[in-house]
Amino acid sequence: MIKKIRNGGTANGRELATQMDYLFSKSDGLFGNAVVLDAEGKGLSKEERAEIIGDWSEAWRGSPKNGHTTHLLLSFPADVRPDKAKLIAEVWAFEMFQSGEHQDDAWAYVAALHTDRPHPHVHMVINNRGLMRDSWFYMARDHVFNLDTMKERLVAIAAEEGVFLDATSRAERGLMSYGPSRGEVETARREGRAPEPRAKEGRALDAALVTFAQTAETMRGLAQVAALTGLTEVHDRIAETEQALAKGGILHRFQGSADAGRANLARHFEGWMAGAEDRIRKLGAPERNAMRKELYAHATEIALRLGDTRSAELLRMPPQTALYGTAIAGDRVMAGDTVTDLRPSARDVLRNDLVAAAASFGLSSDRIVERLETGAANAWEERAWVRSDLLVLSGRRRLGLRDPAQAKLVAGDLQQFYDKAGTLIDRSVSAELGAQTYRVVSTLRSMGRMMQLDGKVAFRSDRQAERFADDLRDRYGPTIIGDLAAGKIDALAQVIESPQERLLIAKAILAAGKAHQALRPTLQDQTETKQHLGFEAGGGKDWDRER
Repeated sequence: MIKKIRNGGTANGRELATQMDYLFSKSDGLFGNAVVLDAEGKGLSKEERAEIIGDWSEAWRGSPKNGHTTHLLLSFPADVRPDKAKLIAEVWAFEMFQSGEHQDDAWAYVAALHTDRPHPHVHMVINNRGLMRDSWFYMARDHVFNLDTMKERLVAIAAEEGVFLDATSRAERGLMSYGPSRGEVETARREGRAPEPRAKEGRALDAALVTFAQTAETMRGLAQVAALTGLTEVHDRIAETEQALAKGGILHRFQGSADAGRANLARHFEGWMAGAEDRIRKLGAPERNAMRKELYAHATEIALRLGDTRSAELLRMPPQTALYGTAIAGDRVMAGDTVTDLRPSARDVLRNDLVAAAASFGLSSDRIVERLETGAANAWEERAWVRSDLLVLSGRRRLGLRDPAQAKLVAGDLQQFYDKAGTLIDRSVSAELGAQTYRVVSTLRSMGRMMQLDGKVAFRSDRQAERFADDLRDRYGPTIIGDLAAGKIDALAQVIESPQERLLIAKAILAAGKAHQALRPTLQDQTETKQHLGFEAGGGKDWDRER
């Protein structure tokens, strides 16, 4: 997945020129902070290469043992699209070498996407001399830039894009050999045969056998988690892996990483969940909805067992942004349990406007279209999408998320996009529902969310509460506030399908009445409320005494 090319550093401009010729003679894409950003660019011209070589080598002094540059290779599975591999590598490289997130410096780098083999791969060349603090870039086991950490971040970033990489070493996968050398690969290609690995011997073989035992123990723990999630295919594959490792056999690659240790299990689980969500998203609507409910029911239990109460809470919560809480399926716009039928022309306008807005902010139009097909199932899935948007946007803006000022700029731009998307959705849906009805329903749903999150609801002013109460009565009749406060929720069934959400809204109305006279039920309503909603109105206090 990530390999530091042995003897890949360059000692002078001439060697760097030779390396650049190889990288960009057959590249199908490029990126890096040392090149002009061009999403359609395939390679660098001879003049562009010469300019980079001159800029870099001009500041080189001495003869470092491993050269003035570092050459890295990122390989992806054959089923990953080249443009997806490039995007993942670009976000990863920005975090590693430009954002300052791992070390307080930045390094110039160029990268080339190659597709001349069945699996897409990206070559990166980094100038080892830091741009800001003159720090020397190097990789070592105990250094901030170590192969394990760099792999883990690549796996996490790929998971956010729906791609699942195996971050384990060859020993952890049960391979008692080294990968074939570059020379062996080229020789095998000329001879028309498969490259042969080099067998491990002596101490290297002993270490590999120890790794087999450790990884087999880890696999047993992961198999238990897999079984609990109901993902039979993954469970069976992990169980197969455990058996093969115990015998010291050769393993088949499986989806999901095998991070050793309990501490990393939560991270593994998060990436695993993202994979399950991606597969479920590709199913037909009826099967997809059923599978989602089953998956998240299991996932909540697993998160709690891992001690991750925050994730468990997010798995239960609905999406918090209008954009990712919305799905456009056929001629319907679905926001939570609210379904609005749109005319085909209105649906197309809304989708096109959202895609255009995403593109104008530098986000992937294709990814937005894909997400709009289903919407986020909950705040957990929404969080992963927001993280992905932040990383993409920071890369496009060349801003570091670790720097508070730069992170604030990125977050501000992204919030502008979400606000604009919310406005577009509101405008489209309100045109179909009618302005007043939509305003009332939106406020009721917001009150329900506030009740779920905070356990209390209040408007900014009594006047605002009075206007809402008037609109609510105009839409549903003069007795609606008393009906809702008493738990009579059928009046909302046409616009809010979920009985649970309607009941939550009824509780929100009752809670709002504690703060606003206009939403306060009658004494008779309060008595009925105790029976229907199952808790004391006003926390057991008399309403009149709180006036």
